[in-house]
Amino acid sequence: MDSNEKWYSVSEVSLRYRVSEDTIRRRIKSGHLRAMRLPRSSPRRKRTYETFLIPASELIRFERVNMTS
Repeated sequence: MDSNEKWYSVSEVSLRYRVSEDTIRRRIKSGHLRAMRLPRSSPRRKRTYETFLIPASELIRFERVNMTS
């Protein structure tokens, strides 16, 4: 990964592939799509939330492996 590489959110990737955000999260958790996990804490609650960022190079790899004709 390049330090200047573009990173995409789960919502951006879901729009790109026309699937739900839950589908992208399932792909990440199952290992089909690699992403960086960023934990976030809520200021009001004790719960920790997950944010995922997917690098552009991973989307290229994912397309090459999974979207062959």
